[in-house]
Amino acid sequence: MDRASRERCWQGRDKFFACLDKHGILDPLNKQKDAADASCALEKRQFEDGCVATWVDYFCKKRLMEMQREKMIADAKARGVQILGPEDVRHPGGKGQSA
Repeated sequence: MDRASRERCWQGRDKFFACLDKHGILDPLNKQKDAADASCALEKRQFEDGCVATWVDYFCKKRLMEMQREKMIADAKARGVQILGPEDVRHPGGKGQSA
């Protein structure tokens, strides 16, 4: 895949995901496939036509995982849970180092 093909794929992905966001669709592959097909058919077709099938699957799964992660973090913060970053985790070899 050359650079122009990747750009076309990413543009199709971005348009499809914007449509999904507009319609409140989180999972276009499984639970909300019918809604995605009905609401974002043109964008989906452009995305699928511009990308390799494995990329389409990867991007959709990654989007869902990231949205679930963000929701989990927001829910935890709302409950007062302290969220640790990589700099807060101690490894056996010392702060920020692997064993």
